[in-house]
Amino acid sequence: MSIVVFTGPTLAAETGRSRLDARYLPPVRYGDVYRAAVAWRPDAIAIIDGYFNQVPSVWHKEILWALQCGIRVFGAASMGALRAAELADFGMRGIGRVFDAYRDGRFAPYADAFERDDEVAIVHGPSALGHRPLSDALVDIRATLADAARDGLISRSTRDRLVTLARDRFYPERDYATLLADARADGDVADELDALEAWLPEGRRSVKREDAMALLDHLARGDDAIRPPPFRFEHTTLWSHAVDELDRPAMPDSPVLDELRLLGPAYFELREMVLDGVFGSAETSFTAGDDEDTWYLDPLAQLSMQACRRDVPAHWLDARLLASLEESGDLASLERRAADKARRLPARRPRAAELDEVERLQLMDWYFSERLACEMPFDIDAYAHGLGRIGGESFHELVWREYLYSHPDE
Repeated sequence: MSIVVFTGPTLAAETGRSRLDARYLPPVRYGDVYRAAVAWRPDAIAIIDGYFNQVPSVWHKEILWALQCGIRVFGAASMGALRAAELADFGMRGIGRVFDAYRDGRFAPYADAFERDDEVAIVHGPSALGHRPLSDALVDIRATLADAARDGLISRSTRDRLVTLARDRFYPERDYATLLADARADGDVADELDALEAWLPEGRRSVKREDAMALLDHLARGDDAIRPPPFRFEHTTLWSHAVDELDRPAMPDSPVLDELRLLGPAYFELREMVLDGVFGSAETSFTAGDDEDTWYLDPLAQLSMQACRRDVPAHWLDARLLASLEESGDLASLERRAADKARRLPARRPRAAELDEVERLQLMDWYFSERLACEMPFDIDAYAHGLGRIGGESFHELVWREYLYSHPDE
């Protein structure tokens, strides 16, 4: 049986291969399920990890399309559990405790609602470093604290208070050291916190990882029959545009757009201006109420507009960015800089791929701290994808060329 698995920080591909023979791919993002289905025609697709921020997340419609094609689609642990809960009625199969919690709206033994995307969200390193987790998922913190309370290290009230403190933190800032520091600053019971801190190295658990392994074990048993999807797939205009984009070969590199991408914030500002001109801004999406003198923000229209803005085809956006640069008079200066760079850079120069990991980090530090005067993003690949959906390696090469151009004597 042919299986494709999207995983990353929750479960390393090397670990997955020891449990299930499959094709392992990085965390899923918009278009990846469609591309995997077209490229490999798998019997099943398993989603564990996926992107939540900075780049478009995997689209519900492409999962429905895969199901309609007779491909079994499973989800667990992280993005997979979230999408499986949302699409369970349409035939996507969920495995594990996190999926159950999203489906039922509760993660026992806690009484609060379990419905937020950031329950499973973390920040992690790039693919070159194996997507190493750099924070802890709230759902894993919940499971760990529940075990600590069950074992008598902390009380139930302390358990619930710690979960509240973790939930109040932005997801990249969630880790046990920060949580304990917040709790001590908040005046919680010192003896319980000391006992918890000593227990954590051996007692902490990852329910996300457990669910991911349960999914692979389920697939390895191969006891699922193919079921006809309980819906009729609609080939909408939006779907046709999406397929046209996903099937289209990548556009040839544009040196002018590369120069614009290197400007960072200027690229994003121009992109938003172009999108505002086509879709309107969030602040203008209003609908008349029963009283014609009153207006309110239509949530459905707002979500539809945001989806359209997020999922516009890359080639469409690139063409409009170039047109906007020409209208503003900025195109000529970027063309001159691109031409000068092409002329000055030696044809036989080292490539970014030849840099070791430390040198690549130093290169990124130079670019973001010195050229853009900002902090380096947590996920370089995701940042690069936001620059017109270019890959992480292409972005490293782009910055490397800029460094060589800026330092001709080195």
